[in-house]
Amino acid sequence: MSQFYQVDDFPFDQIRTPDGGFFATAAQAASATGLSDRHLWAIADHDGTITYGPATSWVNVYGYFATAEAHDGRTYYAEDPSQTAVCSECGIRCESGFIDDDGRCDECSPWD
Repeated sequence: MSQFYQVDDFPFDQIRTPDGGFFATAAQAASATGLSDRHLWAIADHDGTITYGPATSWVNVYGYFATAEAHDGRTYYAEDPSQTAVCSECGIRCESGFIDDDGRCDECSPWD
């Protein structure tokens, strides 16, 4: 049985690509980090809520990352949607909290 926890932020340090992005596939994350599948996570959109769970997810997935902590295969973390600003272009939670008038984060918003 799956367990869901509502959180403001994912509780573990994420291991991402060298430029800070997500890996395109779980296989890329495993290859780049040398970690087993039990250390791989998917970040996905589930009905407007950003959810972190096992890397076996493949619907509405933004990308994959790894953690030093192993996953138990049934625990999911969902961000509190009332505290989440999600970019309309990249679909990722905006770390700075800044979303422009078009709904884009500071990474995606074109600055004139």
